[in-house]
Amino acid sequence: MTLSSHRHCDRQSLLVVRGNSFSPTSRAILTACMAVVMLFAGMASAAEISTEQALAAVGNWLRYTQQRPLATPLTRSGDVVQSLRDEQGRALCHVVALQDGGFVVTGGDDGVVPIVAFAAKGAFPSDRNHPLRAILHRDLPQRLAWADQRRANPATRQGADMPDYVAQWQMLLAPYQTTRSGIELPDDLRVAPIVQSAWGQDVIYSDSWERINIYNYYTPKNYVTGCVATVGAQLLRYHEYPTAPVAALTKQCEVDGAPMALTMKGGTYAWQNMPLKPDASITLAQRQAIGKLLYDVAVSVGMSFTAWSSSASVFDLSERLRDTFYFANAKYFLCWDDGLYVSSTTHYEDMLLSNLDAGYPTVLGISGNQGGHAVVGDGYGFHNGRLYVHLNMGWDGSEDSWYNLPTVVTEQFTFSVFDELLFNAFPDFSGELICGRVTDLAGQPLAGVAVTAQNVATQAIVAEISTNDRGIYALKIPAPAPAHKRYRIRAVFRGAEASEIVDNVVTSNDYNIIDTADNDIRVKIGSRWGVDFELDPLPFNYSVENGAVTITGYDGEPTALVVPDVIEDLPVVAIAAGAFQDFVTLASVVLPDSVVYVGEDAFAGCINLQSVTLGRDLASIGNGALRNCPALTTIVVAPANGAFATDAAGVLYSYDFSALYRYPAARAGDYDVLAGVSIIQPYAFDSCSDLQQLTLPESLVEISAVAFRGCASLTTLTLPVGLNRIGDGAFADSTITEYVFVGQPPALGYAPFPAGATIRYYQTAPGWDGLATFGDRPVEMIPVFYTVNFVLGDKGRTDDEPLLSQQVQRDTAATAPNVVTDSPWAFAGWDADFSAVVGDMTIHARYSYRRDVALVAGWQVIGLDFVPDENCGAALAAEDLTRYDHAKKVFARPAGFVPGHAYWLFRHEPGTITLSGDIVAAPPLPSTRGWHFVAVGANYPVLPPDIVAAWQWRNGRYIRVTEELAIGAGYWLYCLGTAR
Repeated sequence: MTLSSHRHCDRQSLLVVRGNSFSPTSRAILTACMAVVMLFAGMASAAEISTEQALAAVGNWLRYTQQRPLATPLTRSGDVVQSLRDEQGRALCHVVALQDGGFVVTGGDDGVVPIVAFAAKGAFPSDRNHPLRAILHRDLPQRLAWADQRRANPATRQGADMPDYVAQWQMLLAPYQTTRSGIELPDDLRVAPIVQSAWGQDVIYSDSWERINIYNYYTPKNYVTGCVATVGAQLLRYHEYPTAPVAALTKQCEVDGAPMALTMKGGTYAWQNMPLKPDASITLAQRQAIGKLLYDVAVSVGMSFTAWSSSASVFDLSERLRDTFYFANAKYFLCWDDGLYVSSTTHYEDMLLSNLDAGYPTVLGISGNQGGHAVVGDGYGFHNGRLYVHLNMGWDGSEDSWYNLPTVVTEQFTFSVFDELLFNAFPDFSGELICGRVTDLAGQPLAGVAVTAQNVATQAIVAEISTNDRGIYALKIPAPAPAHKRYRIRAVFRGAEASEIVDNVVTSNDYNIIDTADNDIRVKIGSRWGVDFELDPLPFNYSVENGAVTITGYDGEPTALVVPDVIEDLPVVAIAAGAFQDFVTLASVVLPDSVVYVGEDAFAGCINLQSVTLGRDLASIGNGALRNCPALTTIVVAPANGAFATDAAGVLYSYDFSALYRYPAARAGDYDVLAGVSIIQPYAFDSCSDLQQLTLPESLVEISAVAFRGCASLTTLTLPVGLNRIGDGAFADSTITEYVFVGQPPALGYAPFPAGATIRYYQTAPGWDGLATFGDRPVEMIPVFYTVNFVLGDKGRTDDEPLLSQQVQRDTAATAPNVVTDSPWAFAGWDADFSAVVGDMTIHARYSYRRDVALVAGWQVIGLDFVPDENCGAALAAEDLTRYDHAKKVFARPAGFVPGHAYWLFRHEPGTITLSGDIVAAPPLPSTRGWHFVAVGANYPVLPPDIVAAWQWRNGRYIRVTEELAIGAGYWLYCLGTAR
């Protein structure tokens, strides 16, 4: 037989119509949307929970969950409790109102789950027709009956799968433990509510409580749309589907019980003009857009309209989704059983939870003797081990709740309060779902696990996806062929994998029914939920591209990290940017030879990292890879590495030592950067707290951005003459407050110097004239001093001894000492200008000298301080002084002759020679060939080019001079023409 259920959503009447007017083959259920629950005082049994106990239990529950069960923010409980009771006065449940809106529904008996439902906003509905009250009225009597059965049969109560609700109540009623004393309420949100619309069936109200027609904008007489139309419209709004125009079909409906043909508006739907949560600011166009959608859904399902209630079939909605609104898929399930049980063979979780895992809302229907309703199921989770489903009530967002689905199990059946389910409502997909969760050995969800579905028969991979942050995956299996029902589901993650064969993946029936009274069971469900895996993966997060692995992160808090060279039989070639950033427990890192790249900030913020070992193939290190590592003392580079090297101090350089990459931040003392370094890389001296003094080489050209960020001990830094660029924030947050520039001003990046810094430059440095600030910091000049030495020689003396050697500022004059001489010498000035000193100087005194010397024929000796007498001249004349020793290449000096300053041979005719000036000056050079005397001085700055030989007295003998003759160097013998 065929069964269908009508959702008769009554806004006012309590009348419930059950399908007496329908034939047995087309039995239908017409129900008012809500049930009547009688409230009575008193307790029915010793196991009944009092209102005081309910209030205490909710207060403790909120504390234990930190008021966020299933990530739903709740406020503190108030002191208002109301109870729903059955006709015998037995408490079905208690409702505790929360202080700032929202409520918690508890069981009314300690044999029922303590927390039945909870909502974050709104008040518990006073309207007896509200869907939540209908659900509670349908659900709770069955739970109480099952609790009574368990109490009557203690053996059943001890079953392994039987929940011990009594113990849960005892825990919540015990005095609250601030330390929690081991009390845990496991909270596992799987799918947060995915439908964000908060729509209703008729109107909203303005600020002045005027009715604003929205959902009923186009319905006959502005009657309510009915819950089936509301849930259907919310499904379409969630998917924003269809996008193509819809036909304006005419359908047979009813208005106030009378048949009426109504025509849909059709066309396209203005999804972006449909606010999810309409308020008083809604525009006319928005009201019409929403009203059109709900009207079309209502007409498409043949709605029976009345002023306060409208009814239709959820089964019809499933068909209209396919044939009117172009959905590729929509399936329907109905359980019709007077015992209100659902067979465990129906895969109820496969239908409901698989859809939610995949992001598809479902429609749940409830019916019974006292009414019915259709709601949207759009999220689920497990709280304290029990399943809760989020229900969008379709009641303007009011009292949308998390509801504990009953899990009462007998030997044959699993009970569910909902007897209808619209599932697999896919706009663009006609297959089935296989869903599950992947966790680690501790039960924690694993995100990013690669999950595939392989057809066992064809070996083809038909679907693949990665798990989300909650470890959930949802594979979309194409509509399976009859012979292809088996799929291998495989999960792979960080070197670990697991697989499972899923059988009987068939195409679900469009219409599924269980009617135990008539023995009509037609159920075929292809989707699967709960194909879960537990993996023990490597702790490394990684990605794979082009057959190589990049490490992207790590699960846990490692201290000694050794990166493997191979994962999944693929080489590990890179450490991604930020992969280990802020791992505060990390103390050492060893990278394998296979790693060629370390990304930016890879180990930044590892404040306890002390040692890093870099492998053979490492070729590139990103900026800041080792920044903010203040404990770093050791950097080791594999000997065969061709890109990087360290010096004796363990400082990391490029292989050719042209770039400095990282100074170990914890290394104390002084350091001289190696000669030849041209660039200091970003963060090279970051967080160096104990570096006392640093010397930079003349080869340095660039200091990169943030190179000295956070350098905490240095106060002064001298910057070499060749520096031509300083990057952004190069010295940001450092203690360096004095910067001394030897060369010209370099190019600057943004804000290179810290607050309070002073820029100083040497007086000799070019390009600084006129600069009052540099890099927004004040500029000061450093004067340059030079050493000036005054040399008097043996002809003069002075009483101004301190002035003989003095420090003189650049571009200023030195102060000359006063010089005193004896006759025949007179001070004749200095041999250099010192009125504007520009470097170190040695300045010699000049003296004037005049003496006439009478010459006789023959050889004579001329000295600066005496004139030899005739006996001396005779003695010299007796010597053959012109004989030249070719072996020794010297003139032999007469034995026993004591020189004054210099003695020279002179051969000339009788006459007079005048000695004057600061050196002896000879008469005009003789023009005859032979040996002659000459003084190389101011009188003769250039000797005749035909001088072929010359000698000077040095170290006790005459030495032949071959180098260029220097002015003022002494007195010489020279040979003009052929030597004698």
